[in-house]
Amino acid sequence: MNKDGNNIFVSAVSAYETALKNKIGKLPGVESLIDNFSLRLTEDGFRQLPISARHALIAGRLDLAHRDPFDRLLIAQAIHDKLTLVSLETPSINTAFAASGERPGGRDVQPAVGR
Repeated sequence: MNKDGNNIFVSAVSAYETALKNKIGKLPGVESLIDNFSLRLTEDGFRQLPISARHALIAGRLDLAHRDPFDRLLIAQAIHDKLTLVSLETPSINTAFAASGERPGGRDVQPAVGR
């Protein structure tokens, strides 16, 4: 829970994408985060969001407007669990939501603060 009393979830999809991109050299310098992922989430007050079969099925049925498999799973989780999705890829993910006809809680994806 953050200081405003809101639950902030971090998807297992993000853990997988971070580890994979580190392994192939696209995201160097995050080994400490990967090695201590669950601990860091707990220390920072975040909650883990596992991937379910239902999430996977929703992701597989989304319109192909957005082809990134990681983003598709994040979109599916947001739709299914009625969560607001925060992303640095806001325009492309909002396009995918528009194509699906779904919006978690009726809202667009919120841009992440900073880079």
